[in-house]
Amino acid sequence: MTISIGAVVTQKNELNPKEIYQLADNALYEAKETGRNKVVVKEAEILINRKDDE
Repeated sequence: MTISIGAVVTQKNELNPKEIYQLADNALYEAKETGRNKVVVKEAEILINRKDDE
């Protein structure tokens, strides 16, 4: 049995729940696509920086 985990690190009130879910889901699929049986952690700051660029 193996496990793949996608997680998000964020400051309080930095993102709304939908954004956190989306980022965690992306991290999970990255874990699965890059070999499975691993943890991928994304930082919320990455998403915030992208929003600022738009």
